Amino acid sequence: MVLSADPALNALLRQRQRIESQLKAIQGGGSAPATVPPELEARRARASGERDTAQNMVNEANAELGRLRASGISDEHPDMRAAKAKVTAAKNQLGAAEAKIRDIDQEIKLAQQSSTVAPTAENIDKLKKELAAVDAQIAAARGVKHTGDAGGKIEEPTGIVGLETSFQKLLRRSQEARTQLNELKEQVNKARLELASEQAKSSDSLDIAEAAFLPTKPSKGGKSKTAMTGGGVALVLAVLYALGRVAFSDRIIDAGDIESLQIIPVLGVLPKIPGAGVAAPAAAAGQPPGAPGGRPSGPGGPQGPGAGQGGVAGGPGAGMPPHRAGSTARARRETDVRLRNAGPERGVKSRGV
Repeated sequence: MVLSADPALNALLRQRQRIESQLKAIQGGGSAPATVPPELEARRARASGERDTAQNMVNEANAELGRLRASGISDEHPDMRAAKAKVTAAKNQLGAAEAKIRDIDQEIKLAQQSSTVAPTAENIDKLKKELAAVDAQIAAARGVKHTGDAGGKIEEPTGIVGLETSFQKLLRRSQEARTQLNELKEQVNKARLELASEQAKSSDSLDIAEAAFLPTKPSKGGKSKTAMTGGGVALVLAVLYALGRVAFSDRIIDAGDIESLQIIPVLGVLPKIPGAGVAAPAAAAGQPPGAPGGRPSGPGGPQGPGAGQGGVAGGPGAGMPPHRAGSTARARRETDVRLRNAGPERGVKSRGV
């Protein structure tokens, strides 16, 4: 059977084929199966459309999954997981549609077995009349198609032929709409990819704030610079060490150290006389007993035979060598002179050597 572009003519051709198969079965001596009920045919047509839709969804999901795998992302990526879930859902929907078609085919088979056409003369004549009517409709449809005569239009088909004609029209429209929808989806996906690519390019672009330059001389410092830096650091450390020693030293050197303690006032400072207190062994051996006093005129002076007593300044007692006594006397006289020159208001603050 050759189908044409006219859905009404195609429906008539399929109806003619069914009638001929029934007529041949009866003429062969057997019973011909009855025609399929219109409601079962409509259900099977809807199930076939659902199966086609599910198959398209499976193809789209597999294509998307292949595109993600080609991009190199791992199976743990969220997009890869979503694509796998979409493929699984589409396959489940396709399996449900195919199972529904199998159930409808089983119902059609049972309906044909329960209602068969008996090989009687009445049934044969009835089938021949139906076949002649269908042939007339086919001839009229072909004649209108070839001649294009507006007045030769046939009436709208009724019954099974009308249902099948309407179904074919709706199926063709749904296929056209599905094709258009797929094209729009492809355009949307392409636009999304282009947008993502442009966003990635804009985020990856870098602005050079300062261009790199090629150095013309080593940046490492020379030996003289290192030596000068080390010398300066050593000098600073030495000064700090000296200041620390002076600030934290607790030795008493002069009268200022005693005054800083704020314990007792300083009345006078005795100078250190070089050579004072050094005894000559030879002179000490020839010295008679009885040393001179602090002053020549005092008791126990140079001519005094007895034990010497201390003078005004507290001279040494008996047994002191004469040269030491003379040195002590000179030191006392010098101290008295300095005290008189300093005066009572200035105090006595001469630093010893």
